[in-house]
Amino acid sequence: MTHRLEPRTVALVIPLMLSACAEADGLRQANALNGTSPTATPTVQPISTPTPGPSPFTINGTGEQASEHFLLAGGPTVFRMRNENTESGPFIVTLLNGQGSHVSLLAIGSGLSYSKHQLTSLAKGEYLFNVSSAGTWSIRVEQPRLSEAVPFESLAGTGRNIFGPYRIPSGLKTFSAGQNAKGVAFKLRNEQGLSYFSMSLLVSQATASTATGLSGGFYWVDVDADDKTDWSLNLMDP
Repeated sequence: MTHRLEPRTVALVIPLMLSACAEADGLRQANALNGTSPTATPTVQPISTPTPGPSPFTINGTGEQASEHFLLAGGPTVFRMRNENTESGPFIVTLLNGQGSHVSLLAIGSGLSYSKHQLTSLAKGEYLFNVSSAGTWSIRVEQPRLSEAVPFESLAGTGRNIFGPYRIPSGLKTFSAGQNAKGVAFKLRNEQGLSYFSMSLLVSQATASTATGLSGGFYWVDVDADDKTDWSLNLMDP
């Protein structure tokens, strides 16, 4: 069945349509004059988080032996080594690649108890340790990523340790340090493990400060002190 609009109905609909079109044109013209445009729905960008590095792992052993083989992702790598001798004797740790070639001497020391840490940059691949010891030993391997770096402000602790990575911008920097016992030495190491800046406090020095110019980049703080020395290190404005 076909419906027909009466002339009066058509007469009413047409003015309404024209009025709606006029209102829309008027709104567009007003927005153009005011420099505004219809509000668009904002796009929400996901917050990116740093990808963590490979999980740390520890290899333990007794006496003189070659360790099991292990894989490294490459880049800055921290080795934390500890030895407990049953009698006085040397503790030597050598890093070899998967083909048995010498890569680095990580530790050499002696005594009933000895600990050492080492930061170095390595290629991705397979490695193992050659260890000489008169007791039990452990080696913890950490592979932090530079994306995990945080700005450096201050540190405090006891004894020997290494911390990082930190982001330090370029420019003149002043470091202040304190200690309460037998002295302490601080080194800033770059991502290749090379010493970039050093600062030492002798037994007679409780506090000290020094200024140096730094290239912006990623650094680790390497601390050398005995197990009874409490220390602190702060980065101040020059």
